[in-house]
Amino acid sequence: MILAVVLVLLAFTLILMAQNVDLKRRLDENTLAVENLSTQLESMTMENSELSSQKQYLEDAIRDYQERVRTYQAEVQQLRQLANLTTDNSTLLAGDLTIRMVVPAVMAETSVNIWGRREITGYTGIATNLTLEAVFGQGRVLVDTKPPMGEVFQDTAVMAKETAEKITGKKIYDHDLIFSIEAPEVVPSVDGPSAGAAMALMVLALLEERSLDPVVSLTGTVSPDGGIGAIGGVVEKAIAAEEAGTRIFCIPRENEYIRVPYVREIPVGPITWRITDTREVETKSFIQDQTDLNVVLVDDVQGLFEIATYKEG
Repeated sequence: MILAVVLVLLAFTLILMAQNVDLKRRLDENTLAVENLSTQLESMTMENSELSSQKQYLEDAIRDYQERVRTYQAEVQQLRQLANLTTDNSTLLAGDLTIRMVVPAVMAETSVNIWGRREITGYTGIATNLTLEAVFGQGRVLVDTKPPMGEVFQDTAVMAKETAEKITGKKIYDHDLIFSIEAPEVVPSVDGPSAGAAMALMVLALLEERSLDPVVSLTGTVSPDGGIGAIGGVVEKAIAAEEAGTRIFCIPRENEYIRVPYVREIPVGPITWRITDTREVETKSFIQDQTDLNVVLVDDVQGLFEIATYKEG
């Protein structure tokens, strides 16, 4: 009996010793890993400090070069005017210009069904920031999206510039136009013509030396003749625009009516069946009932221009 107890205690002691050895090994490994990570962190901190210094140096250099470009640009403008090199259908912009506005978009919400296929379950509005910069250049149109979106946006930007030039009779030949759109995440719906009206408005405001009203937002496509066409997700975009601080929301007249879901009740004896259906309603009234926005229907860029811009001074 005593021997059995001794053997059990011995076995238990051996197990504890084995566990202690394993724990010590793991402790040593973790200690070494911590030391290695600490060394890497110290190295990365030093690299980050060096990169920060380099970044500051480059930012200072960029500002210096930008100032030089502006100086040369002003001299070029003066020389062109003195040499009478401008024409009735060309324009010289007054230095580097930047204008911004909020452009709402929609994101498709997807889910995965039991067969593994992705299906759209609905749409959510999202506010994006659209910026137009005019910098001394060669009349090019450039597009920058953050995060990266697609190529149709580039086509829309080119059409927006050409449309504004056609409306004003002026041509931008000595500046590059850089459109930048920033969104919290990838927004496929902006990767198309739905931002065209906003882009054309911004170029038109630049050419006519007008400022954009910060309380105005809009959505719509643009055609070469300046017409504004229909888009999708207008209600979701209106909600996103309001959340971004918009008070006046311009939409295409082609979106004057929309179909919205409602529940239709059909009594059958003691049972009432509820069926989900859709009906056509006036978009302006529907959005204004859902939000505090003032909704304005627009036909073309010229009409939008009168609503969304103003002359300073």
